[in-house]
Amino acid sequence: MGYQSEAQLEKKLHTHLVNKGYIPVKITDYDALLANFKNQT
Repeated sequence: MGYQSEAQLEKKLHTHLVNKGYIPVKITDYDALLANFKNQT
C-alpha cells in the first residue's frame, strides 16, 4: 500500500460515505452545529 496524505484519505472517506447514502452537511458556525444535532434526533 502506498503513502496517502491525510487530505487524500479524508477525501476518499468522504466519497465513500456519500456513495453509501450519507448526506454531507455544511457546518459554518456553532448555531449550525446545534441545528444539525437537533435534526439528527
